[in-house]
Amino acid sequence: MKYNPDIHHHKSIRIGKHDYTRSGIYFMTICIQNRECVFCKIANGDAQVTQWGAIALNEWLAAPQHRSNVVLHEYVLMPNHFHGIVEIAKDKDFNSLDTARRVPTNREEKFGAPVAGSVPTLMRAYKAAVTKRIRQNGGDAFQWQRGYYEHIIRDEKDYIRIAEYINNNPSNWKEDRFYDERL
Repeated sequence: MKYNPDIHHHKSIRIGKHDYTRSGIYFMTICIQNRECVFCKIANGDAQVTQWGAIALNEWLAAPQHRSNVVLHEYVLMPNHFHGIVEIAKDKDFNSLDTARRVPTNREEKFGAPVAGSVPTLMRAYKAAVTKRIRQNGGDAFQWQRGYYEHIIRDEKDYIRIAEYINNNPSNWKEDRFYDERL
């Protein structure tokens, strides 16, 4: 199908004027194309990780080794998606929750190309690394869904709510919007 800007335009979910390289805490959700369940199986509220799921987890855990400004918080691997809280920290003594609530919310600005040290660049690198390693291990058809969901965590209450959601996600799998009853 030929490119049609009316139907193929991908609207950005990013907040205008927000500097995604500045210190902050972000909740991310990344889905597998067509919600294919290849990362794990959920049994009795526990994730039984597959080879490809192990690759996804290892790449996530390696992010701070490759990017000094990244601090990982809660995360969970699900059969067809991944949730994680990531902190962009310019200063190791910085407490992002102290300033996260002052995030600008003007959505009228245009977006530029992702820059080093930013959330979009981190997510693009993560997805590329996982895809490359899975394809090297027999997953020639593996593909992520385009883009990802992000939410700027604005305060401690928001953080606690999201962390609880992540930690309880495997035991709530059957109620999850990404649930696949074929598992």
